[in-house]
Amino acid sequence: GWPVDLATAGPADFEVLVGTTFRSATTDGDGVDLTLIAIERGPDDPDARPFRLLFRGSSTRLPQGIVSMSGESVPTLDLFLVPALPDPEGPLYVAVFG
Repeated sequence: GWPVDLATAGPADFEVLVGTTFRSATTDGDGVDLTLIAIERGPDDPDARPFRLLFRGSSTRLPQGIVSMSGESVPTLDLFLVPALPDPEGPLYVAVFG
């Protein structure tokens, strides 16, 4: 259960958060909504690292970097997000756990 240590977290720790929308703080003060839409598991061991979290954002495109995300009844996550390929439904971001 949460909170978990992000330094040791595995893909299963994030299963309960799939579909959750987080609010991120941005430098200009306007928040961006980020929804966890998928967990991409590694080919060797689906329950171990490496794995990736895939988020879909709202309108504003965030730059690469550490993003602090919070939500109701969910933990605050400080994750390094990398912009992924554009998607018609909104910008995609990836957080890699190596």
